[in-house]
Amino acid sequence: MKIRTSRRVAGSGAAGLAGVAIVAVLAAGPQSAYAEPGDHVPVPVTTKSESPRPYYANCVEVRQQLDRPLLRGQPGYRASLDPDGNGIAC
Repeated sequence: MKIRTSRRVAGSGAAGLAGVAIVAVLAAGPQSAYAEPGDHVPVPVTTKSESPRPYYANCVEVRQQLDRPLLRGQPGYRASLDPDGNGIAC
């Protein structure tokens, strides 16, 4: 009989500890994994901004604003300003 009693006590002790652990977790409430409104103020992300690329509506504007030809790879160059595709716009 003593063996049965000690087994029951050991079994009920483990179950009791598990029950205490569950109650402790439930009593603790929601964890702080979720931010409360107003807890975090987002910081704006700043990026290194390039100076705006010039835009020339047509070859007349290119000639008015530049004293040189506009070449492929230079700011403001686009294929529509270079109809023959030789890399020199206007």
